[in-house]
Amino acid sequence: GIRKLDYLTGGLHGDDLTVLTARPGIGKTALALQIADTLAEQGKRVLFYSLEMRRKRVARRLASRRAMVDFQKVERGHATSDELARIMAKLSEMTLLPFIVNDDSHATTAMIAAEIDAIRPDLVIFKEGSPSCGVRRVDMEGTKQAGCGVTTAMLESLTTRIITEEDSAPARFVAGRQ
Repeated sequence: GIRKLDYLTGGLHGDDLTVLTARPGIGKTALALQIADTLAEQGKRVLFYSLEMRRKRVARRLASRRAMVDFQKVERGHATSDELARIMAKLSEMTLLPFIVNDDSHATTAMIAAEIDAIRPDLVIFKEGSPSCGVRRVDMEGTKQAGCGVTTAMLESLTTRIITEEDSAPARFVAGRQ
């Protein structure tokens, strides 16, 4: 994958559940897309669930990265015709990759498990959206059980909470629990 990241973390392994957490806007999605793209380039099957970003936007974001064009520039409509042409070329190349994006916010745990079973991806990434999207974290963890040997990563935004003097101790977060 990404050598420096693999060195620091020991890499991603089958049956692992990796949770990537940071404040909004820090780059969780960018990192996940880079990991997914790197693995897809190596012929690994990647399944990317995005509950807050539509499939076409995920593709544009990835193609922008591959074309070395600032995605914000594309989003704001400030990309040059040359940059847009490079992005379109990258989008065309990407159709050959084993990289599937599912943006169905109504997908149930059973539907996700069935898709994982049918595709047998090497990596599944869940980009969690707002709580109103219908798939809760607990559902994603339940889906992991159906993965059987599939490396799974979840992207979650950290929320901050003001600790008042009335709190006897700050809240602790334990992996897999809220």
